[in-house]
Amino acid sequence: MSVMQRFMARKITAAAGAAALVVASGVAAHQAGAEPGPPPPADERRVLTTEHVDAINVGFDGERLTVNSKISPPVEHVEVDDLVYQLSDLGRVEGLPEQYVEFIGADAAWVIMQTQNPDVLWAGWSTEEIGTGIVDGDAVDIMLTDARGPGDVEVFQTGPFGEPIRIFSSDEDHKTLRQAVNAHVHANWAFTQPGVYTLTFTAGATVGGQAVTSEPVEYTWVVGGSNGTLPEPATTATTLEVPAEAAAGDEVVLEAAVATDTGDHAPPAPGGYVEFHDGETSLGWAALADGRATLPVTFDAPGDHGITATYVSQEPQFYASSTSAPATLTVGDPGEDPPTPTLTVTGPGAVAAGDEVTLTVSQDPATELSAYRWSTRAPGALNFEPIGGATTDTLTFVAAAADGGRQYRAALYTGDGRFVAQSAPHTLTVTAEDPGAEDGTEDPGAEDGTEEPGAEDGTEDPGEDPPGQCEDPRTVLTDEHVDLLSPVLEGSRLDLRARVGTSADHTFHDPADLMVQVKDPEAAIEVPAGEGFAFLGEAGDPLWMIPQTQNPEIVWAGWSTEELTPGSLQGDAVEMTLIDAEGPGEVEVFQTAGLGAAPTRIFSSTDVLEPRRQSVGQHVHANWAFTELGEYTLTFEVSGALPDGTTVATGEVDYAVVVGDLECDPGDPGDEDGTDGGGDASGGDANGGDDGTETGGADDGDANGGDDGTDSGGADDGDANGGDDGADSGDGGADSGGDGSDAGGDAGNGPRPTTKPSGAVCVPRTPSTSASPGASNTPGGGSQTPGGGQSGDPVVLSTEHVDLLSPRLEGSALSLEAKVGSANDHTFYDPADVLVHVGPAAASTVPDGDTYAFLGAAGAPLWLIPETQNPDVVWAGWSTEQLAAGAFAGDTVDFTLVGAEGPGTVEVFQSAGFGGVTRIFSSEESLPARQQSVGQHVHANWAFSAEGDYTLTFEAAGTLAGGEAVTTGPVEYSFTVGDLSGARNASAAGTGGVIAPAVNRAAPAVTQVDTTPTPTPTSTATPTPSPSATTLAAGEDCDLASTGSSGLPGLTVLGGLLVAAGAVATAAYLRDRRVARG
Repeated sequence: MSVMQRFMARKITAAAGAAALVVASGVAAHQAGAEPGPPPPADERRVLTTEHVDAINVGFDGERLTVNSKISPPVEHVEVDDLVYQLSDLGRVEGLPEQYVEFIGADAAWVIMQTQNPDVLWAGWSTEEIGTGIVDGDAVDIMLTDARGPGDVEVFQTGPFGEPIRIFSSDEDHKTLRQAVNAHVHANWAFTQPGVYTLTFTAGATVGGQAVTSEPVEYTWVVGGSNGTLPEPATTATTLEVPAEAAAGDEVVLEAAVATDTGDHAPPAPGGYVEFHDGETSLGWAALADGRATLPVTFDAPGDHGITATYVSQEPQFYASSTSAPATLTVGDPGEDPPTPTLTVTGPGAVAAGDEVTLTVSQDPATELSAYRWSTRAPGALNFEPIGGATTDTLTFVAAAADGGRQYRAALYTGDGRFVAQSAPHTLTVTAEDPGAEDGTEDPGAEDGTEEPGAEDGTEDPGEDPPGQCEDPRTVLTDEHVDLLSPVLEGSRLDLRARVGTSADHTFHDPADLMVQVKDPEAAIEVPAGEGFAFLGEAGDPLWMIPQTQNPEIVWAGWSTEELTPGSLQGDAVEMTLIDAEGPGEVEVFQTAGLGAAPTRIFSSTDVLEPRRQSVGQHVHANWAFTELGEYTLTFEVSGALPDGTTVATGEVDYAVVVGDLECDPGDPGDEDGTDGGGDASGGDANGGDDGTETGGADDGDANGGDDGTDSGGADDGDANGGDDGADSGDGGADSGGDGSDAGGDAGNGPRPTTKPSGAVCVPRTPSTSASPGASNTPGGGSQTPGGGQSGDPVVLSTEHVDLLSPRLEGSALSLEAKVGSANDHTFYDPADVLVHVGPAAASTVPDGDTYAFLGAAGAPLWLIPETQNPDVVWAGWSTEQLAAGAFAGDTVDFTLVGAEGPGTVEVFQSAGFGGVTRIFSSEESLPARQQSVGQHVHANWAFSAEGDYTLTFEAAGTLAGGEAVTTGPVEYSFTVGDLSGARNASAAGTGGVIAPAVNRAAPAVTQVDTTPTPTPTSTATPTPSPSATTLAAGEDCDLASTGSSGLPGLTVLGGLLVAAGAVATAAYLRDRRVARG
């Protein structure tokens, strides 16, 4: 029997309590309609005992959510009704702590731990097959809709110090989990009694505002016993009813009833068939319906016939077969009975959904009999199901759209219940109402009949623009990831740009073309209490803040020096200075290092601070705090020294920020006709020249005076849990040239950009290599690798998901990489390019109890990367998913912490489920190497006892299947706990007015690039951009608003500068640390 047939059969089965009746569909027809031979064999379910399984694996097929199970390694997708999930007695835990007894309801339970126990099943759930931007809010609801079994069920996570976090419960109101997409989660599964359980889960979400759900999916769990050994099948009882006598040639109906006794267990719905025998001869078989099976048969030979019925379970692992006691049917000589009538069902062949339908059965020749039984068969079903209460010659019902193709038939019986005749099936055709033309006057695709979707005449539908964009031509950043300060060195010229997106997928912008919106009330907070935050104002005062750790509702701003290469500047560092800040309130940029730790101020509008010294190759985030609503202009400068001692600087560059609602013309950036103070109507500068910066409402101002119409592409730097999925598919497309159409506005499947960029993008040309049409828009971007992209960019990880230790085997060479993102959507980094920032949300204290004495004294400060995801903290673990089964002896590798440097101690441990811990790596004690099976993905708690910079040195080793020992050698990983060290700031020079943006008029050696990524149908780890690189001719400079001067309004420039500012710090920080360590 096929999987689809079994699935369909199970869909129409059910169990009714301890004495559940076997349920299936339809009855067998006599002779020509009967099923000959034995029933089809039932496939046994696969029993999972020690595997890793994402039991609830949620996907989306384009129309609805799907749920199956994903087993690895190797990865297999298996239908849930083909599996048994077993938790053996090796998972029994006694003496549970009180905090668990309180909600589990017992002091002993069978438990699957959220951290892997190799002796039992390791179960979790996954939404990794749903890409970013597919479902609304990038989240799905996983719902426990039913739980049956001998005991209670609790699914919960254990916090770093043993605190329970309840998720699903069989007896309380913990039924729904809102789970972000691109997530892979493990938890504790606790069962209070041994036996068989059925848990029913359903997944739901919305897509474009429309609800989508999965079918309810039933999971069969077996708790207790030995691995692979299931309880004895439940007993069944089969009874048989046959007429005492019949005439030869007459058709008689054999009927069997089957009942089960499952006790207090709740196995899956049994399903199954009954096979009827005359002595040793099989008469045929029929599926059960409502616990009964009927088979019309004809006996031609007079005499006594010994009839039996045998139940054959569709779930043989859970229900035993049974055979009825024999019944004797005496067949006499043929009589002179009247001929059997032919039954015919008549009625409409085609109806509309919602119509009332009446079917009528007639006899030919007519008899005095009038007892009928109607039955129906759904489209694609194997058997007919009886229709309760339908016993006359007419059947009336209301047609539903789903009834198209459904069949109906009628059978005639005698007054004592003997079968007489049966009609041929009558097939019903149901037509749906036309949803698109109520009055026949409107094309469903054209709202007003005047514009074909996707074709624009230069005027964009204002409904397609994001809220608040109004007529402002600048790109408005509202919730994107942006490195506001992203300096670029071209020869001896230092420029500032803004980088929107991720390291793997981003777009560069002129700061003058950006506006950073800090939304209200999403960004509204109050000044916290404590002397450490007195620089922000009085405790309780209002504050609007771009947070250091990502909040998906707020723009995420930082800076990056990832575009600066080592050796290009003295000390491999630049200095960033806040020159001025104009606006209705004060501005403070600072980093927090945890609860109780004083924040580190970086930039300030009120106090003179040292410049921020930032190593090259770094990516940094901080808190940006504003004390009042309104428009701000922040003026920054980045400077450094070339290797020969020559000083280089960007000059003063303005960035525009609006806190609160975005006005249509904040700061009067330019009239809708394209004019500005001192400029022309085509985006000209104050000197009458056209610098390529658009300041008007039209899309007509690129560096060459043309329209490049570039869309920035979506920037999706994190999932709902704060993890970086590593993929920005890019929703924008290139305008076709002057007509204003947005090719990527709605058609793309990736994340949509918040707004459109309004000017050309200038990418400095590498002196030794000219750009090519196939070049990546990610400087230094590496080639594709299986499972994700390869990045050469340094990165700071603050809230992302990262598998820090991700070994890769190429030939006989074993190496270590860092994998940032999810299993389906990720980017690989050289560990030397990764800085793990353990930020303020990680601050905690050592708990009481001997269990945690290895962490220090109770109450001592601690900074913790938790084992279970906290969206405000980086989520670090390790993975052997890149290693294939069979490559290593024993399918394992060893991880060893071979060195640790830093201001405090480091402990990596896993929670054992009920307050216990398993230590894995330690800077204080020599622990055994962590032996890790291939194809695994693991998380743990990473505890640091003090703030500061740490270097952890790991090594992975193993033995190849051929016996050769391989090792990665020592590999260093950089961590910063608390403030990113080396932070210095510069004075804020008050000028009493808005500073004009700085534009260098020198002819830079740059290449103008269309950086619009090609939209892809699904989110991928490394979207393939299709840049069109063209080297500008002499005199066709593409100026970046980062050096020199300009007459553009300060607010315009401010938005751009903030974008550029965010990208500077990451690479510089790593470089500083390496220099300091020698």
